[in-house]
Amino acid sequence: MVYPAAHLSYHLGRMSGGFQEVQPLQDFLFAPLILIISLFISAGVVHLTLMILRGATSGFATTVRVFCFAYGAQLAVVIPFVGGLTAGIWSFVLAVIGLREAHATTTSRAVLALLLPLCLVMLLGIFAALMMVMAGMPL
Repeated sequence: MVYPAAHLSYHLGRMSGGFQEVQPLQDFLFAPLILIISLFISAGVVHLTLMILRGATSGFATTVRVFCFAYGAQLAVVIPFVGGLTAGIWSFVLAVIGLREAHATTTSRAVLALLLPLCLVMLLGIFAALMMVMAGMPL
């Protein structure tokens, strides 16, 4: 859940041709801002999906609170080799349980609210790649 936005400042620095010796400092300074922005965007998308699925019985602030708790599992990233996978799975589990309990909805609606946006983005990416291949552009 966190990985694309966590590396956003790195990729923005590379695209802008930033100085390589300044990059770690930029990453350190902008990481909290990027994390907060990604938290609100992902919570907003999931809350909208939950509303479409008729599972959002509480407000947006409740969904943000659930995501704040679920993001706490990202601390497991410090474990070598398996930390990233463990953190991702545990964040997902915490988000499902949190959404289910906070919004008084079913587990299936909470899982769908988390997976539908991901599947949609993946399908759009596959469609864009196919269009690029059909147009003769290299990937």
